Amino acid sequence: MLNALLLLFSLPYAQIEASGLEILVKGVLSGSGTLIAEGWGLTAAHIVDGATEVEIISPQMGRRVAQVEALDRGHDLALLRLPTQAGLRLPPVAQEAPLPGAPLYLFGAPQSRHHVLLSGTMARAQTTYEYYPEEARYVEVYHVCGPSPEGTSGGGWFDATGALVGVQSARMVMEGVPQGIAYMAPTQAVRALLERRQTTPTASVGVGFVEIWEDEDLLARYPKGARGLIAHIVRPWGPADEAGLKPLDLVTAVDGVAVERRDALLRLVRAKPPGAPLRLQALRPRGAPFELTVRLGAL
Repeated sequence: MLNALLLLFSLPYAQIEASGLEILVKGVLSGSGTLIAEGWGLTAAHIVDGATEVEIISPQMGRRVAQVEALDRGHDLALLRLPTQAGLRLPPVAQEAPLPGAPLYLFGAPQSRHHVLLSGTMARAQTTYEYYPEEARYVEVYHVCGPSPEGTSGGGWFDATGALVGVQSARMVMEGVPQGIAYMAPTQAVRALLERRQTTPTASVGVGFVEIWEDEDLLARYPKGARGLIAHIVRPWGPADEAGLKPLDLVTAVDGVAVERRDALLRLVRAKPPGAPLRLQALRPRGAPFELTVRLGAL
């Protein structure tokens, strides 16, 4: 208990607060962000993707116009170009992801409240893929155990030294109820976007998958012992739809590699560039196995 209190009081709140941004879209407070370098800010892509009027409010810079410079839709990240200003206090960016169990802190504007610091815990060692229905795409994230109220999207997650370790993206929700798990864009993706400073397309197959063991009723549709991922959502006119994949088709292998989990399948997809072929082995409910080739699209 004493160690936890000492850690809390040693947390560099003033440093984190100085780098915090509030994101306005058409004058409406729509999310949070972080001042990451002179002339640059970070937020979540879903906040500013397609927006024509973006501003930031900063403790150090005041209210200023921002331009969306680059997007990484595969990690739900956006890089904002800001007016340059010397002498800014900027957070360091962590070299590596925190270890599971490490304390983390989210800074943002939950429910239009300002300069709020929330605590959480790193919940897993590897990234995973979460499907975002509104954007109809998978996003690669880390899981963080902790609150992430509306308005904190795009806010920075920091470690106990004040280093930026990721960006708040979304949260786990079941029947409209938050489950206490936040989705954080990974450190590696943040560093990559800062280095390239341009939008890079991410390969997409255009399908939302369900692991076969997730639903007893769905499991009963396939031969006993069948393994794979069920095409739960097939985006109309998307790559898989055009190749002939149908909802409820069971994908059993990708390019000859057997798959049972979403992460394994999506890592195979993301390892290829948009436009590359992807060979799927599948079977229909109570049907025979078949094979098709998908020409990957881009997010």
